[in-house]
Amino acid sequence: MADYDEKPITYKTLEGYMDKVAYPRVRGIIREEVGRDTDKILTSNDRLAKKLDRILTEQQAITVNYKRVDQRVEYLELFSAQVAQKLGLAFERM
Repeated sequence: MADYDEKPITYKTLEGYMDKVAYPRVRGIIREEVGRDTDKILTSNDRLAKKLDRILTEQQAITVNYKRVDQRVEYLELFSAQVAQKLGLAFERM
């Protein structure tokens, strides 16, 4: 940078300064910022993925319980219909 202090300011010296000093600094700052933002995004995505996994697991458990309840209701309706038939009662399945 000492070289630039002693030379007169011309387009060529300004261009050289920008290429050798300013642009690398700006690139470094941009890389650092992008790296931080990328880390934030990845961390956020991980949290969302964990929540989604938890929700899907709960949904699967709920679905299994509903299937069991449906099977139990069907069995009880069939059983009730057979009992009603033996007793001579009218039974209407829903």
